[in-house]
Amino acid sequence: MNGQTEAKQSPLDISYLTAKYLMPILERKWLIIAFFISGSIVSFILSSFIKPEFYSIASLLVQEPRSKISSKTETNPMVPRTADETYVLSEAEALRSVPLVTEVLKILPEKVKEELDINLDPYQQIVNGLKSAAKKWLGLNWLTSSDTQEVGKSVPANPGDIDKERIGALQNRVIIKSKSKNAMLWITATSTNKYAAPIIVASYISVWMARNLEDNKRSIQVEKKFALEQRDTARNHLNEAAKKLMDFRNHYEIPTYVTPKEGLGDMELQSDFERLQGQVKGATERFEYLDQIVLKLQMEESGIAENIKLLDSPTSPGAPSKTLKPEILLIGILGGLGVGIGIVLGLDFLKSPIRHEKDITIAVDVPIFGHIPKI
Repeated sequence: MNGQTEAKQSPLDISYLTAKYLMPILERKWLIIAFFISGSIVSFILSSFIKPEFYSIASLLVQEPRSKISSKTETNPMVPRTADETYVLSEAEALRSVPLVTEVLKILPEKVKEELDINLDPYQQIVNGLKSAAKKWLGLNWLTSSDTQEVGKSVPANPGDIDKERIGALQNRVIIKSKSKNAMLWITATSTNKYAAPIIVASYISVWMARNLEDNKRSIQVEKKFALEQRDTARNHLNEAAKKLMDFRNHYEIPTYVTPKEGLGDMELQSDFERLQGQVKGATERFEYLDQIVLKLQMEESGIAENIKLLDSPTSPGAPSKTLKPEILLIGILGGLGVGIGIVLGLDFLKSPIRHEKDITIAVDVPIFGHIPKI
């Protein structure tokens, strides 16, 4: 057309892509290799600051509390009844509460408490690791050691603030999941030490079961307290009735072996004698009845147990459940390789060398009439 030949190019010209992108990479391959090695080294150093995470989980079945069982007709005491949905949800919320977490923190070993001070955020671990390494390499620890010691002496750490931070760390590390329809609860703990996670879960279970046992005992203790008060009242009535009867016998000089059945001869005295004897008998029967109730409640209290059943105990994981080291290494390797290739192609773009006939046609916009063969 108009004396110009229109070259037909394929949609994907391999020779052009090779000359435009592959040749610059091969020409500056050592620069790419240098960035590749640098990225690998940096990612290896950064990944060394990241601590692995270990998980430990325990599953529990929540049964009906004693207060609800006692209010229903017992059908089969050997078959445990699962708690209703509302009770399960309330127990799950109690496990997340600050008072219970505070009790858990009190019984944790000191090494586990120190492990709670480690931030699980990988970004913070890298930042803290770089800061520590920089201080060590630059000798800042030696320069600031005296100042730090004096500050530590003058302004000691507040134990209350440390406990608050550790309580917050426990709440973030421990996950409470519940399935109210099946009355199931799961306690999951995360730590950087594989032995700390099961200890944390076991401590949660211990505190929870102890509280649950006290709650179950509290319901029967109310009944026992009322029964004890009634028994004490019955004992006082019995003592009063026995004293009146004894005073009556002493006043009229009636021997102890004489009973109202034998008769006293005087109808009025006989009537008073029978009345006092009946009061003593009624007070005795009431006292014995209440005493049996108290004894029964005491036996129930000593044999009562928590309504939480541990199905799966927390165990120490053999391998880390989560770690970002492979991801960081991969990002560093690919990042270094990508940065190196990007710089090489960027430099080649700025220099704009002629590597293909398309570079000429794009620059001068004239047709090509011949080729110089390669020798």
